[in-house]
Amino acid sequence: MIRVDIRDSRPDDTAFIVDSWARSFGRLSSMPSRDMASWVWHRVYRAGLFELLRSARVRVAYHPELPDEILGWICYEPAGEHPMSVHYVFVKRPARRHSVARQLIDDAVSGAADSRPPRATHHT
Repeated sequence: MIRVDIRDSRPDDTAFIVDSWARSFGRLSSMPSRDMASWVWHRVYRAGLFELLRSARVRVAYHPELPDEILGWICYEPAGEHPMSVHYVFVKRPARRHSVARQLIDDAVSGAADSRPPRATHHT
């Protein structure tokens, strides 16, 4: 297990978040864009991600000694009228299988006043 610190995302994190989300989601075999030119899909999808990030909450995991080196992040909508919605969780390859995603999810859920289980909007 890698111990990480978690903070709110900053504006200078946005490019990495959008790029890593679009690239990792674009590699999925279930991705709907297999019949679409890659550059068209990425342009449309990235525009949607920027729009989503305006309203969603993003928390970033980083090594305590390297606060500018993002190890992973979670994008979610806090609970309100509906249960919390987890849009995406990303962890860099070297940090995978070290509980970074679990720590991000636990951090997001710990701040929820709602006890209903979160729902996922992107199944991977």
